[in-house]
Amino acid sequence: MYQAVVLGNQQDALAINGGRLMSFDLTNRQIRWTMSNGFNDQPSLVNGVIYAVQNGVLSVRREDTGAQLWMWVPPFDALAGCIIVTVSHVFVSGAATSMRST
Repeated sequence: MYQAVVLGNQQDALAINGGRLMSFDLTNRQIRWTMSNGFNDQPSLVNGVIYAVQNGVLSVRREDTGAQLWMWVPPFDALAGCIIVTVSHVFVSGAATSMRST
């Protein structure tokens, strides 16, 4: 794993590894749930909601069950990289997005 685990609000730790998003129950020392299918990069967690990149789109899921709440498909470019979540915004980047200085 090249990411840090994210400590959750449910006595859990969340991690992405090998394309899977996983929740570890820290109290009982077992895997609570796992979701397969193209997860990558570092997840973020805010108020019991997980934000993760899955197959190039933003997947938003419940912390306690992993159930998908909603998703966002960018109009162009696939998403990649870390996610920053604030009270009102989610910041993500595209895989091919580049910065340019003038």
